[in-house]
Amino acid sequence: MQKILSFLLTKIPLSLRRITAVLYVGLITWLSLTGPQNLPNLSFFNADKLAHLSAYFGLVVLLYWSVGNNARGRLTVYPVVIATAWGIFMELAQYLLTSARSFSWLDALANAAGCVLAAWVWSVLPGISKKDTL
Repeated sequence: MQKILSFLLTKIPLSLRRITAVLYVGLITWLSLTGPQNLPNLSFFNADKLAHLSAYFGLVVLLYWSVGNNARGRLTVYPVVIATAWGIFMELAQYLLTSARSFSWLDALANAAGCVLAAWVWSVLPGISKKDTL
């Protein structure tokens, strides 16, 4: 596991990491604004909230990864704030721009929970030093 983390944090160019994060934001945007008929039918209890949590967990991890060691420890909260704000913005966009989707505070809360969980996991992963992240 340590070798994989080391490879991901040191060998993949920062530009490729940033492109990956931008593409992921595009994917979240498309999934948020497309009609539910185009999405997979998840039928277990609270599957929708788990999907929101997972999507924004992934976004925060990619944001941390895409920053690299440029920030030197002073911007650790920004990926969480940016991703949480994007989640709220996507909920508003669903309400304002689509007829098939609506705003949900519970979805926004699940998005924020995924962001905070990702920050916590990123901070406790072995082999990730503060200089490798933010």
